[in-house]
Amino acid sequence: MGEGVASRACLPYGVWDSPPGPVRRCGFDEAPCIAPRPGPDTKPHSCLNGGDYEASKSLISSPVKFYNDVRDMQDAIRTAGPLVVTIAAHNSLINIGDKLYKGEGSYVGQQTVKLVGWGVDEDEGPFWIAINTFGAGWGVDGAFRIQQGRNAAMVETNAYGFLTHV
Repeated sequence: MGEGVASRACLPYGVWDSPPGPVRRCGFDEAPCIAPRPGPDTKPHSCLNGGDYEASKSLISSPVKFYNDVRDMQDAIRTAGPLVVTIAAHNSLINIGDKLYKGEGSYVGQQTVKLVGWGVDEDEGPFWIAINTFGAGWGVDGAFRIQQGRNAAMVETNAYGFLTHV
């Protein structure tokens, strides 16, 4: 096996303990936000889409940090995939459900999440789509929305992405 990381088309990013069902799509492209769990017949080092695992791989370079720049963060997600973000966790995050997280309430610590996309709600404005580590039973299938453009919970201060090259 050669070095590198499989592409998003080969192994979609997602919450791996999600129940069977349709794959939801991100707002910025047609890549899955929440991927189906690999089945019992899925072979190691194989693509979920049936493609060539080795040919799909690319190498990771040094991390790049983005500071309070929504457009750069969106461009990074669009071109290179998810960003890793450490956010300020408040008690409103614990039972977030389908509500928009604004970083309000009592501070309880920090939480690292994966930003996989963004969207706009006509009532609440722009938001990030994030996947937490709490599993598919939390939020909406393990994902939640964070208010965008106001640095809610420090989301636009602590974002890291990885540039890839083939």
